[in-house]
Amino acid sequence: MKKIYLRILSGYLSVIILSFISIPKANAQSCASDVLGNDTSLCVGQCITLSIGVSPPYILWSTGDTLPTIEYCSGESDTIIFVAYGTGPNDCGGGGMGGFKYTKFDTISISRVSSTAPERLDTANLSACTGDCINMQGFNLSGSASFSWEPSIGVSDTAISAPQICVNFTNNNYTATVTLENTCVYTFDYNIKTTTKLLTTLPITDSTVCEGACLSLSGPPDGTYYRWTPNTFLNNDTSLNVEACPTSDISYVVYSRKNADVVCENIDTINLKTKECTTNTYSQLDESKIVISDNILFLNLINDKDAVLTIYNMNGQMIAQLNSNKKSRINLNNHIPTNGIYILNVRQYDKSITNKFNFVK
Repeated sequence: MKKIYLRILSGYLSVIILSFISIPKANAQSCASDVLGNDTSLCVGQCITLSIGVSPPYILWSTGDTLPTIEYCSGESDTIIFVAYGTGPNDCGGGGMGGFKYTKFDTISISRVSSTAPERLDTANLSACTGDCINMQGFNLSGSASFSWEPSIGVSDTAISAPQICVNFTNNNYTATVTLENTCVYTFDYNIKTTTKLLTTLPITDSTVCEGACLSLSGPPDGTYYRWTPNTFLNNDTSLNVEACPTSDISYVVYSRKNADVVCENIDTINLKTKECTTNTYSQLDESKIVISDNILFLNLINDKDAVLTIYNMNGQMIAQLNSNKKSRINLNNHIPTNGIYILNVRQYDKSITNKFNFVK
């Protein structure tokens, strides 16, 4: 039979315990119960659930709790948990215990196993791209320990502290079990949320283009967010499709992803080499008249389609982009902020022509 420990506690519960001591032995034995189980031990940081198994109207634990079930976590010393409960003064053989409503009692002794709980070095929730691997950081330990990881799928070694885990599902749940040399066992749960990477196929990677000519470039087609760098000679830098009109060799890097999560950002590079074209490949504009006089741009294009005019500075940064009729008169003072040499690209249909000009206000 489990030994029952009685000790004087503060407040109302100590009065109950003294009442147990003052009643006849036979009555005390009939009112004692064995609902908390045998005495036990706990490792530091571990918890145990204690329950009286019933739900009477009157319950009082030495912890101050008043519910049928409580959770006790090991502290820095051994302890004794006491519970008193009942249905009123007429419980437990009639007349109650000293007239009190708490008529049954039990105790459990919990000893502390000396140890230092391991501390994980990774957070419980991690992120990765589908198909990528995470190098786990393991645990902070004060001594030796053994390890076990479950499930084993994607885990490089299930018996070490910090394996590499390669993920292929949307949500990946893993549990690491750490057993210390004093047999204390601790478990740690991890959830690795994955995001699908984009396709990396680009319509154009490396290409050669005439100096000043324009070329359409595209990022991975299944993305939502795009960022091109540098933005030199580009008509914009945040779209799937951009237009580049370089006057010198340049490499563009396009960053793309499906959502705002930058963990799975694709990084692709497009290299453009420029050359001086001896044959004018833009014959549709040959007979057109493009004149700049007194900072006024005069257009007289031979084709019917409207034109797109783009002005760059010599660093390749776009200063202005205008849509124009084939016959137009445009005041450049309204579009160019400072004096300098600029590049004008006039595009009509799939053809374009580029010229440098000096602008002085």
